[in-house]
Amino acid sequence: MNRYHNVLVGPKTPFAIGEAFKEIRTNMLYTVRDVTCPVYAVTSALAHAGKSVLIANIAASFAELGKRVLLIDADLRSPAQHKIFRLDRSHGLSEIAAGLCEDYSGVIAPSGIAGLDLLPSGHIPPNPSELLGSLSFARLIQFAQENYDAVFIDFPPAGVVVDALIPAELITGYAVVVRSGIDDRRAVNDVLSSLEGVGAKVLGFILNDVDPKVGGYGREKTKYKYRYRYNYAYTHPQETAEK
Repeated sequence: MNRYHNVLVGPKTPFAIGEAFKEIRTNMLYTVRDVTCPVYAVTSALAHAGKSVLIANIAASFAELGKRVLLIDADLRSPAQHKIFRLDRSHGLSEIAAGLCEDYSGVIAPSGIAGLDLLPSGHIPPNPSELLGSLSFARLIQFAQENYDAVFIDFPPAGVVVDALIPAELITGYAVVVRSGIDDRRAVNDVLSSLEGVGAKVLGFILNDVDPKVGGYGREKTKYKYRYRYNYAYTHPQETAEK
């Protein structure tokens, strides 16, 4: 059974959940408003934080504005976007980054949502970190910026593997997904320190699976432009004030 069944926002989705993604979209647009085609990346401290579902819905929300959007599944260890959109992943990013495919049009596919295209992961390679640091990957990002209005990249958890850190110079900004009650403060701090260590711009947190009755989550001594609590299971998001 596909555990990603019906995870995309649609007509039957509760109003507050759709509004949560629109609010995140607005703030992401604001933080990079001077960039013609921003390249947004999402990662997390640990696995199972919900990053793939979140970035898929955020990308779809951008497409609703009439923008041309490309979603890239760069989680070459445990890809999920092809399951979310029910598309084939037999050819995709790994083949492009390995230099085995130069015809992007042959592997980038319509997602089924107007304006949103998907580049699936392709076959799981033995060397994902090296592929994400390749010249072929950099050329792909350049192509995407020349042909789309926004690019979203789904990376593996940065607290587990280094993949998300390697192409940091190509990324306009990272969003870090934190699962409430599961990811501890130390793990999140370590990820943020790693991102900052490679010069990455961290846009903020998306706090997932939040109980509205429970207090906030923050990072001491650090300020970010925005932080969100987004709860896929409850009825409304909560915004965390900057500290």
